[in-house]
Amino acid sequence: MRAELAVSFLHNPDVIYLDEPTIGMDAIAKERIRQFLTATNRTRNTTILVTSHDMADIEKLCSRVIIIDKGTIVCQGGLRNIRDLYGRERIPEVEFAETYDELDIPFGMVVKDEGIKKSIGFTKDDGTAIELITSLGQRYDITDVSIVEPEIETVIRQIYERGMENKESCVSQGFFGEKLKKMS
Repeated sequence: MRAELAVSFLHNPDVIYLDEPTIGMDAIAKERIRQFLTATNRTRNTTILVTSHDMADIEKLCSRVIIIDKGTIVCQGGLRNIRDLYGRERIPEVEFAETYDELDIPFGMVVKDEGIKKSIGFTKDDGTAIELITSLGQRYDITDVSIVEPEIETVIRQIYERGMENKESCVSQGFFGEKLKKMS
């Protein structure tokens, strides 16, 4: 795969199509290939189209994403936009100074209880992490907080599971939902 990539760039193409560019590579080789592709895109202004099931490749290489389901573009845009649109769930992990058997939580619910450390699940429709943590901080002694962002793989899975209802959301958010044309 590395040799094929090297040969592909010999003639300094304007556009290159890569299908699963890091498949079968170890972690070090994958990272080197990603760095090479990013540098080539930046320095040579080469447009690189990547198809991949490796979400780490997508997150590290792509500034724009097109999600296709059954020949229809379900969503396209920036990865951050897609994550914000569909990755509605958040899970702050809150560490308290002492163990509390019950918490007065303004929204969301405890999804994992490890004594002084609790994970509280909520959706962005209910409020923000800052609002939740501020509210808890007014009632309880908090020693640490970390917020777990939804993994892009989870977001993509949700898009496919919800099917065409995503098309309407994408269109209303300025993304496109259109049928792909067969290439002749």
